[in-house]
Amino acid sequence: MNQSKNSAVWVFYRRWRLVLNCALLTVLFFADCWWGGMVYIVYPLLLAMVCFDDFANATSYLVYVIPFVALNGWWGGIFYLLCFLAVVFRFYLTLWGVERQRPQPLLLIFIGLFVVYCLLPIGPYNGDLWRKIALFLVVFVMVSIIAGKPEVLRLSVNVRTLAVAIIVASLLGCLRPVIPHLKAIIPSYIGNGWPRFTALFWQPNALGMLCSVMVSLFAYLLISRRAQWYDYLLMFSITAIGFAALSKTCLVIMVLVYLIILGYLLHRNWAPTVVVSLVVLTVVIGFCCLKPTLVSDYLGRFTENLAGGEDFTAFMNNLTTLRYALWVNYSTYLWQHPLALLFGRGLGAAPLFTPTNGRYLSPHNFLLAMVYQLGLVGTALFVAVLVLMFRQLKKRRTTAIHRAIWVPILILLLLLSVEDTILYITEIKI
Repeated sequence: MNQSKNSAVWVFYRRWRLVLNCALLTVLFFADCWWGGMVYIVYPLLLAMVCFDDFANATSYLVYVIPFVALNGWWGGIFYLLCFLAVVFRFYLTLWGVERQRPQPLLLIFIGLFVVYCLLPIGPYNGDLWRKIALFLVVFVMVSIIAGKPEVLRLSVNVRTLAVAIIVASLLGCLRPVIPHLKAIIPSYIGNGWPRFTALFWQPNALGMLCSVMVSLFAYLLISRRAQWYDYLLMFSITAIGFAALSKTCLVIMVLVYLIILGYLLHRNWAPTVVVSLVVLTVVIGFCCLKPTLVSDYLGRFTENLAGGEDFTAFMNNLTTLRYALWVNYSTYLWQHPLALLFGRGLGAAPLFTPTNGRYLSPHNFLLAMVYQLGLVGTALFVAVLVLMFRQLKKRRTTAIHRAIWVPILILLLLLSVEDTILYITEIKI
């Protein structure tokens, strides 16, 4: 009798272990909000999960933990990296040792050329250089895993997993005012008199960018007809969290994605779409009438500086929070220095001084940052590596990719045009 009961429990756990293990991680991260010593418990447990569960679930565990990494500062990032490397080791051990698949010689050659090019003495060897090389290798490894085993991507499962994690992290972030340890770790941000929500991230823009990408992925599920009813609830929840971050970029991208979804629904079945849209519009107008000050203050966070532009340059600087001045400054520099345009100044190069901003700042544009640091030659090598990897993915995939995949690709390109997270150049204080 006991053996049969134990067997039933084991079968139940094997079936629902992803949900149960994520629930256990949630409890531990809640405790982590009160006591930082939990980092020495939660990450060893995560390491055990990614080592002993199947590869697909191991990937989902890593995805679930993303919104909680900042809870433990640099230690959280280091321990998370160790768990990531454990999954990478498992992947290549299986791919090369068990399945006897060999890497493409041409791909290895181009990766080697790219790394050597990054190490060439064209700039100082500093922390920025090593950090960026490491991040490039992480990107290559992630794309390689997707290309080598596309079946473990489980896009629907992992999008929902990350959405739930963001919602849980946001709920825990709401406890910041009453938890001293959490208040000491997660900084508070104020934008034009408004508190900017960060959940458990260090910076509200990071939360806004992640929510933007997530909404675009839900749009992909919806348009490709893979979405379930609860995906709509998750998408609306992530949208609300993204708005709370008070990010201009996030707001623009959210509006763009919802317009794309509206266009798709009108094309697919216009009558119910019009009815639902009118209902939503009525609710929005009603809320604006009930809370006009709240709505105007929120929108004023994004529009109050736009009217002050005396010319196009001033308007663009107000619209992009002075990013436009950075883009013009770096573009002008590259145009005036052909050798830098061709070969770059190195991954350890210092940022340029921008008079409009009055500071030495990174360009906040991924393409400009890459060309400034690696030149057209290094950029071409980087693109060549990605092309070879995606060619491998095209050969291995067993199902067709729906054209709606262009929605998250478009959103990613828009984010890269205003941010340079991987290639961020450390600001010089003056």
